[in-house]
Amino acid sequence: MDRPLMSSANDYLCKCAPGYSGRLCEYLTSLTFSHNDSLVELEPLRTTPQANVTLVFSTTQLHGVLMYFGENEHLAVELFNGRIRISYDIGNHPTSTMYSFEMVSDGNYHKAELIAIKKNFTLKVDDGPARSIINEGPKEYLRLERPMYLGGVPEDIAKEAFSKWHLRNITSFKGCMKAAWINHKRVDYVNAVRVQRTSAGCGEDEPTSSMAATVFVQEDAGRHNQDPCVPNPCARGGRCVREEGSPSDYTCRCRAGTAGPQCELRASISGAPVITQGSKLAQRKQAISNVQASPAAPSHKQQMPSEHGPSQATPTGACRKEATREVITEGLCRSRRAVRGARCVTRAVTAGTAAAGGGGGCAKGHCCAPRKTKKRKIRLICSDGTRYTKDIEIVRKCACGKKCPRNNPFH
Repeated sequence: MDRPLMSSANDYLCKCAPGYSGRLCEYLTSLTFSHNDSLVELEPLRTTPQANVTLVFSTTQLHGVLMYFGENEHLAVELFNGRIRISYDIGNHPTSTMYSFEMVSDGNYHKAELIAIKKNFTLKVDDGPARSIINEGPKEYLRLERPMYLGGVPEDIAKEAFSKWHLRNITSFKGCMKAAWINHKRVDYVNAVRVQRTSAGCGEDEPTSSMAATVFVQEDAGRHNQDPCVPNPCARGGRCVREEGSPSDYTCRCRAGTAGPQCELRASISGAPVITQGSKLAQRKQAISNVQASPAAPSHKQQMPSEHGPSQATPTGACRKEATREVITEGLCRSRRAVRGARCVTRAVTAGTAAAGGGGGCAKGHCCAPRKTKKRKIRLICSDGTRYTKDIEIVRKCACGKKCPRNNPFH
């Protein structure tokens, strides 16, 4: 990675080596598969409410495994005689299969879009027509806990898949996997469970002079300030704009019908937006996590009676969810990036300040605690190079209640 100096000593740009991308070249997004046992092992594919996988690849080989996720039920994507073969079975025997119209083993880059919605599976190659199959039967979804594989399959699993006719050829894909998206998120192979016998980049097809888009970042005392707009904290289609002269802050430009520091509020019934007052620091501490999965409700909905005790009148906004962004650590292992989460805090209306824990704005004997949470998987990287997955709890909703944990495990 080359970092030539720019206009001043504090400005630079990163020219990424082949296969790497990102502001600091921290993502590995392109791989070359060149061996019969090359493969990438990923976490199980989430198929509900739907699964969406996009692969951009180049090869001259007529056969090879592109993707496999299965046990008895399965989703298999492979090259067979130069076409893409799909085998799809969610548990409704017999298996549904189809082939692409297009030939893809010509050495050019091709894009395969794979969409699984319950029993229905759709394949679209490049800009060609979409093809669909239906795995008819009583079951609705493909639900498996096995890993998902790209570019190849381990020998024992490959033999099992071949014996069950899931795959017609168990040779690994040979060529370049230029990009892959799973459920609209680009695959970063640094976080893969296992990467076996592959090389970064696409060889001569991706020379070092042809770099991914670069951006300027500032260096402060040897540490890099994170762009507050990556990922986009603005909900409901809002646009994040970095404030000039303040690299650690931002504003959200909301679409019509939305309002709030992170565009998390809908417009009022009369059409006037809900305006949230407060300083920039307070705006940064608004709940920005989980807005994609559970859009924030208007503030009056936070005044809900606790399920842990009799209904108590509490001040407006006394117990609220506050966004956090921190690196998760466990022993000598840590997450590669800061994880967005939340915690429950109380705020005295008269003082207008927040204080973590119980008391404050909650009724006597009550405290502000998580009322609804969800699990999220994160990847931890250890000092010896090993990686593993850990489940953490993410706060979704806070409320005043009688159950007051001494140490709040939710972040």
